[in-house]
Amino acid sequence: MIYQYIHLLRRRMLMFHLIVAIALLMFYYGILIYSDPSFWFYTIFLMLFILLLTSLLVSMKKIKRSLNGKIIKMITNQEVIPYPQKFKDDMVEIGGFFKGYRYRKHMIPDYLVEFREGKTLYLYPHVTEISESPLTIIRVHRFELALVKDEQDKKRIVHLKNVQLVS
Repeated sequence: MIYQYIHLLRRRMLMFHLIVAIALLMFYYGILIYSDPSFWFYTIFLMLFILLLTSLLVSMKKIKRSLNGKIIKMITNQEVIPYPQKFKDDMVEIGGFFKGYRYRKHMIPDYLVEFREGKTLYLYPHVTEISESPLTIIRVHRFELALVKDEQDKKRIVHLKNVQLVS
């Protein structure tokens, strides 16, 4: 299944970054104990740590983007999508570049919303039936949901635990 593959990639990436972070911290404490570091040491260490965090974020984004355009098919419908088909508008802007809607504890991104009617927002239909028709991934949300396109170019939402990678 594609869900296990994604989490295997995430686990490897997190382990690599964790090992590098631990090595950086050990080096930092070694220098602090055995010598008197200068201002440049602190600056370089801080820059290396910021680069490591940036690398972690870029790697996560790279995994998500590598799934765009992949062809999948439904094999089960055990997992349900935690979002309702429609809900009332409660828009939240985060940082001015991400628009999302708050529903109970969930942040629903605007790309999962099909249309709005007054203050009511309607999400794309959820894929619940098992079929052999291929689906193309358009965008992945939180490594568990995906916005997909079917053969008739209709967009739908699918849970990644319910699908299998075809190509």
